[in-house]
Amino acid sequence: MKLEFALPADFHLGRTVHSHGFIDTVPFAWDEATSTLSRIDRLTPKGPPKLVRLKQSRRTLVVEVDGATKIPEAYQRRIRRMLQLHLDLRPFHRSVGGWIAKGKYGRVLRAGELYEDLVKAICGTNILWKQAVKCIAKIGEFGPLHRASGRRAFPSPTEMLLVGEQRLRDHARVGYRAQAILELSKRVASGELDLEAIEAAALTESGDQIRKRLTALRGIGPSTACYLASFLGKFDRPSIDSAVLAFAEVRLFEGRRPSVREVEAHFQQYGEWQGLVSWWEVWRNYTERDGRELHAP
Repeated sequence: MKLEFALPADFHLGRTVHSHGFIDTVPFAWDEATSTLSRIDRLTPKGPPKLVRLKQSRRTLVVEVDGATKIPEAYQRRIRRMLQLHLDLRPFHRSVGGWIAKGKYGRVLRAGELYEDLVKAICGTNILWKQAVKCIAKIGEFGPLHRASGRRAFPSPTEMLLVGEQRLRDHARVGYRAQAILELSKRVASGELDLEAIEAAALTESGDQIRKRLTALRGIGPSTACYLASFLGKFDRPSIDSAVLAFAEVRLFEGRRPSVREVEAHFQQYGEWQGLVSWWEVWRNYTERDGRELHAP
């Protein structure tokens, strides 16, 4: 099954995919030779896992799903969320200009489903990212297998509950985070927590309101809430963690370790876009430090 989406003029698949470390986590994969993003996903909550491929052809996103006769509207909406296709970034690009606007940077990759985003964010707290990637890969082994590819879909809340705390700790090596992951899974599986309601609220509520919703969840602190709020289109506050402070020390404060308030004050000049400017400035610093580009044209 093949489907095509019209793309905004300022969209670039490769730069969206390489917007942060999520591309290193299962069930994502990126084929550099063909500039193709793929995932193993269920098109419906109880459906079998399918191989989904996404590729940009000029102003069109081509979506192919092996073995599917129909791509449900709910999954089409998930793809739009995954690549933030609904965002109008023209005001952002006009406001900041420079390399960000010229390179069509601004959208950030997410799972498109808040449950997976939350689990990965919890795995990434108080830990090096390369270790978090390993934890997420182990969690991915609990998901259903797509036999043709040998890859797996991300486990559902119910599947995560079947794993249990001890196995999450022993196999996935998530430590104390297991309790937060399982509490989230239990609340979502039971219907007590409606993550779609948070997605919907983000369309009308302020950034502060959305961050308050997120910090009410176990395992989500203020910095992680700012990070996740960016997935939901709320960029009015930067996510300040140890890595951002280290960046600011080198790039903004001439070797002096700044406070969180000082870093926040620096980015306040960008108003509603300060979280997005800080995101890309920090990410550019990471890639330059490693001798790489954000993403080649």
